[in-house]
Amino acid sequence: MHEEKGGGRFKEAQKQTRYHYQWLVLFDFLKRLCDRDVYKFAASRLLAAKDPLIYAPDSHGKLTIPIEFSVAAYRVGHTLVRSSYAANGKNLDIELFDERFGTLGFSAYPENLVVDWKYLFDVAKCVRPRMCKAIDPFLADEIQNMPRPVVNSNNPNDRALGFRNLLRGNALGLPSGQDVAQALYDAGYTMIDLAPDKLKLNEIPAWARLDAIAPGDGPSPLRTQTPLFYYILRESEVAGGQRLGPVGSAILMEVFGGMLRFCNTSFLRSKPDWNPDTCVSKERWKSLWTEGDIERFDRARLVEEDDYYPFDMADVVRFVENRDFNGNHVSCCAN
Repeated sequence: MHEEKGGGRFKEAQKQTRYHYQWLVLFDFLKRLCDRDVYKFAASRLLAAKDPLIYAPDSHGKLTIPIEFSVAAYRVGHTLVRSSYAANGKNLDIELFDERFGTLGFSAYPENLVVDWKYLFDVAKCVRPRMCKAIDPFLADEIQNMPRPVVNSNNPNDRALGFRNLLRGNALGLPSGQDVAQALYDAGYTMIDLAPDKLKLNEIPAWARLDAIAPGDGPSPLRTQTPLFYYILRESEVAGGQRLGPVGSAILMEVFGGMLRFCNTSFLRSKPDWNPDTCVSKERWKSLWTEGDIERFDRARLVEEDDYYPFDMADVVRFVENRDFNGNHVSCCAN
């Protein structure tokens, strides 16, 4: 009997952890990363219990990862990486592959680089965290010239992650950015701009050299059939680099939204009215100091308001680090 009760508690803890993570993905991560118009459109559909416009389970009912997501759109993480980071108070400038600490990949993590999360998340008023790099086609030097212990090759192309991404996309036959934009537009993402000069390629000097070596007398075919990975990064750069552009955003919302919509272990599918624990989120103060029923985690505000983040990753960090002098958690809900 005791084992059964313990197993039930463990399963409930699993479920609650999963639900909190899924909430962060939908209402923190994607909301911050995606184009606002695309996010509002796709998130509103999800909250109205509508399926994504394109993404769906395969013929066997399994959830898949489209290559447009895995080989192009979600590789946005590669451009977000900085050359150096602050790990903790004693190590404020650590290179991505730092020979001083042997952090060249696939090795044990050095104890003196244990991360102090206030340098990566906005959790302390006196510390400004090291934010990610802008979303653009320029990758950090460390991942455009990866060290040989990571990629054992003398060929600079082999060690350039950007080149490897483009090569992989070509090998897998990815459609061009323009073709994907048209398909998404036709499916219902009408906020996507299909103008031929959308990427403003004439402003990039290197494209003139591509035109010079193009077959025939015309411009390079890459102007109208731009590799999807580059298209997504350039689309974001033209828009300011603070978020993904509409095409990259639509791909992420389709796939992440589809997983949340179709997966039986998703809060969006199993319990759409579920909310995070108020002891962890910013909404805890309302539950503590407001009498009577209150409206927490307003769904409309979650989608529409740019600055409404009642529960984000920084809240998780604060909660985990909220301990007393004996190492015990200090519960905001304790009497």
